[in-house]
Amino acid sequence: LISSGDAQVRLALIECLGSLGERRAVEPLSHFFVYPGEEIQAAAGAALRQLLGDEYDEQQLVALAKVAQEKWEELVRIGLPSLEPLAAVLQDREMTEYQTARRHHAAIAIGRIGGERALELLLAERRDPQPRVRDGMLAGLGELGDPNTIDIVRPFLADRDPRVRRAAVQALGKLHAKTAAEEIGLLYRDEDEAVRSAVVDVLGTL
Repeated sequence: LISSGDAQVRLALIECLGSLGERRAVEPLSHFFVYPGEEIQAAAGAALRQLLGDEYDEQQLVALAKVAQEKWEELVRIGLPSLEPLAAVLQDREMTEYQTARRHHAAIAIGRIGGERALELLLAERRDPQPRVRDGMLAGLGELGDPNTIDIVRPFLADRDPRVRRAAVQALGKLHAKTAAEEIGLLYRDEDEAVRSAVVDVLGTL
């Protein structure tokens, strides 16, 4: 029904989703919020406000739609209003490959937006069991660029997953962590080629 070409069907669907009173209706409604046609957008906006109350302002509703569309670059350009919609993705711990990938991208986007709230969101995921999420969290910390996080990143050089070790090396490079150069150098003999390559790249910049 979401892809129906009949505007009346779409409007009826929006009304139905809005009346559910459940958070799971937010994502399909978000698609309609940027759908061509002022009537559709207005109805979707009203339904979202009915579900979310005053939780989200206009810019955050746009960000919600961009999250639903997985337009990570546009979310970064929107900036701070994107943080809470991205936080909802990052904190959704559904154990599926699709959701894990979304969490990875959300973490990086959060780091690129930056600020204290971004740091808080990223640090909350540092013990996540999913390597892809830890990888994204480290990439986000690298993008955020706060040198106070160097000692938080360091232990991930010994992570059991090579993707996470590589992300830790790259994050320390972006943080200009000269004090970690020796530890990074120890991974020059890592069993994983991508980790070794990251070590070479980063040591050349410290």
